[in-house]
Amino acid sequence: MNRAAGVIVLALSQWWFVHWFGKRVRWGGSDGYEWIALALLGGAALLDMRAASPRARRGWRTAALSAWCFALLYPFLGDLARGLVAATGLAATASASMMGRGSLLPAVTLAWLSLPVVPLLQLHLGYPLRAAVGHGLAAINDLAGLLPGLRAEGAALVVQDRWILIDEPCSGVRLLWAALLLASLVSLGARLSPLRSGALMLFSMTLAVLFQAVRTAGLVALEWRMPDATWKDSFHDLSGLAAAAVLFVGICLAAHFLDRRERDIPAAVGTESYTPRIGAPSALAALGFMAAAVAPLMSFGHGVSGPGTLLVQTTANSFPGWPASFEGEPLIPTVLCPEDAAFLEHFAGQLARFSRGEDEVILAWTREPSAQMHSTAICLRGAGYRVRPAEAFQGLGGSLWSRFTASRPGHNLTARERIRDEAGGSWSDLSAWWWAALLGRTRGPWWKELVVTRLPAPKPE
Repeated sequence: MNRAAGVIVLALSQWWFVHWFGKRVRWGGSDGYEWIALALLGGAALLDMRAASPRARRGWRTAALSAWCFALLYPFLGDLARGLVAATGLAATASASMMGRGSLLPAVTLAWLSLPVVPLLQLHLGYPLRAAVGHGLAAINDLAGLLPGLRAEGAALVVQDRWILIDEPCSGVRLLWAALLLASLVSLGARLSPLRSGALMLFSMTLAVLFQAVRTAGLVALEWRMPDATWKDSFHDLSGLAAAAVLFVGICLAAHFLDRRERDIPAAVGTESYTPRIGAPSALAALGFMAAAVAPLMSFGHGVSGPGTLLVQTTANSFPGWPASFEGEPLIPTVLCPEDAAFLEHFAGQLARFSRGEDEVILAWTREPSAQMHSTAICLRGAGYRVRPAEAFQGLGGSLWSRFTASRPGHNLTARERIRDEAGGSWSDLSAWWWAALLGRTRGPWWKELVVTRLPAPKPE
């Protein structure tokens, strides 16, 4: 099979990936950053279009392996795992058929970054990173004596009984994402070897962690010294842009150093020159692409459900029912929106909306720790809102809620959320809850509580 036919067969085999990616975009299941990585990967492939060398056979082998893995493991994988496998195949094919030497690793990395991995990383790594930043800042403060009485409590800092939450933007997950994105692009541009591309990515992630620690220290000091400053949001954005700019310069300097070292290595004795020729997939690879196209159709509904139905139905048998009141006020049930139906497709639990006076209360119940219990801020960003963290809210009984504001033209709202169990445990940080459940420090069922207050739109001046 020639290269053109191989690309066509592989493109047809990825119909499930295109369908799934489109669903996430349509339902607001991403925050929009994935489009950047996807566009850059496509642009790099088009700009670097060339006849593949014999080394590009690795790319076809990787594409074939990912296709067979997708076909054989489809019934046992979740959607994101399927997406990772499918994206690996697409990136490997782009590397094999259109791009030059050393492009496989950065191309696969860009393809992975084009998936909705940021919310998942926030859930799994957000709390450990924020807790590490908080305890590190507390240790530095103890040595320097800058803020008397400052101590770290999980992913929060307490100064004289005032709680300062280290929110999601301060976890460094987005800066890590940006570091890998920049390192991948620079590796493609410099045509680094796979080993040096990997070294550059590790260096970029280390640099991102250091920059984020310095940035968070400045933001915490600003929050404490000038809590009412109106320009804090602008400083938050500008500090992030400055960190990304310095990170890019550092990555470029490191790539220049690695590229110079690579050029200094003499060519192996007896190495023969070759003329680039078009790479093409083998018959086994083409068969794998066909199997990947048929696997979703042969699953007979496994992992597929219509709007409003659940993948795991066993939880409904033990669901205690919705409360009649919330925080001492009666709840009035309202109709679920289409986004709720999309959420329920892959959520092993229950979800309902209520009105309470001028507020909207959204409750979710589950017996299983689920990655779907991510912060509502992620969904709002995907729906086009500009989300800003706000000071923590202390509810009844002293429990802490995370709080944020969100706005877009014609819509302004403030929201607070938390997760609690039925033994009195409460978490304002969803990643902290995930780790507590993973380590057995809390047992289900759990309730996620979200209170949304819609604000009047500002009057035009």
